[in-house]
Amino acid sequence: MAEMFESIELSQIGDRVADSDFDVLEIKYFSNIEYYQSLIEKILIHYKLQYKDGYAGYKGIGLQYFDEKNKLYDVVNQVSYLDANGKIIYTKDKIVNYTKKNEIGVLFEDFFSFFRKEIELRRGRILIAEPGFCMKPHTDGASTGTLHYAVKTNQQSHVYIEGRKYHIPESGKFYLVNTAKNHWIENQSKMDRVHITFPLNPLCFKSITRRQYEKMKDYFIQLNLDVNAIQDRISD
Repeated sequence: MAEMFESIELSQIGDRVADSDFDVLEIKYFSNIEYYQSLIEKILIHYKLQYKDGYAGYKGIGLQYFDEKNKLYDVVNQVSYLDANGKIIYTKDKIVNYTKKNEIGVLFEDFFSFFRKEIELRRGRILIAEPGFCMKPHTDGASTGTLHYAVKTNQQSHVYIEGRKYHIPESGKFYLVNTAKNHWIENQSKMDRVHITFPLNPLCFKSITRRQYEKMKDYFIQLNLDVNAIQDRISD
């Protein structure tokens, strides 16, 4: 039986990420899934994927990049983590924005166009969880989420949010997963699970309200940012 997710408008994403009152949300958006399945199939034939974060069974390739010398794989691996004190630690020398589209990313301009009014998509990736893969449970930090677009999956592939199990279908829609909560993915099927993903955090939003800022304050504390650093993004 198919999951029934709450469906929200693009304009509601900021409030829901701020409130962190969900596990998985469906975004009111529709695309031609057959077109993107065919496109991804061609991409996966043409390009080699890189294994991710030391996992066997989890690999990907980027849609975006920062490093001009590593356009295809710059965004594949983890770029930050939470330390024992709840601070966000970046794995690279400085905080960078992975917003430039590479030769693969430009093929998905419809995705970028849809979100552009509200959100600057960053670190877009095609990620494959191979049969039998299981991720370690973790959290991405306060006020975070990940947009998922399922390209190839089945009922034995799941995302877990604090132990609750969900299946994200190949529907031609985006789904927002609450990564501020403890979460992991698992592929118990005999086929690859292929998703396009875009991580979200408060800095991805074109603007945030004062209320949202107050709700998202822990994220900025984790980054040692005060309100003055993002004053131009706050709208009353």
